[in-house]
Amino acid sequence: MSKKVLYGLVGLVIIALLGSWWYFGTLNTAKQERNSAETRQVELTQSTSTLLEITRGSFVELDRLHSGDGEVAVFKDGDNVIVELQDDFRVDSGPDLFVWLVSEQELGGSIGGVDTNEDTFLELGPLNQFEGKQAFEVTAAEFAKHDYAVVIWCKAFGVQFTNAVL
Repeated sequence: MSKKVLYGLVGLVIIALLGSWWYFGTLNTAKQERNSAETRQVELTQSTSTLLEITRGSFVELDRLHSGDGEVAVFKDGDNVIVELQDDFRVDSGPDLFVWLVSEQELGGSIGGVDTNEDTFLELGPLNQFEGKQAFEVTAAEFAKHDYAVVIWCKAFGVQFTNAVL
């Protein structure tokens, strides 16, 4: 084997190792942030069927790698609002997925179409599962500032997986 080929192989191995170190380091950091993030997720002690439904939306497919479907419903509960991903909710699996409420902006079919300026979104917490019912509680005032859409956002890679315009 020539020295050029050997040096090339060693270089590729080093690049692969550095890439793996960066990738898994990013996921670990994201996991630590996820564990320390404030969550507004709630276990429902009562059925939301007794609450006043404010609005509803359907999740959309953005592309073949980042898609979701099903519905989200929003209910008034006193001075609070419950954002509930319905039983039919499903999203493609991915690392570090969070639920966000966003104010009006360009969502369209854009994967990165969410403005990540902190004034334009409200993080509800990490997604606990890739399908099925999950609920998050916010104050009515917080909801009123961010009542345009619900977004499933991958923090690790800054990618929007799906959204539901309300």
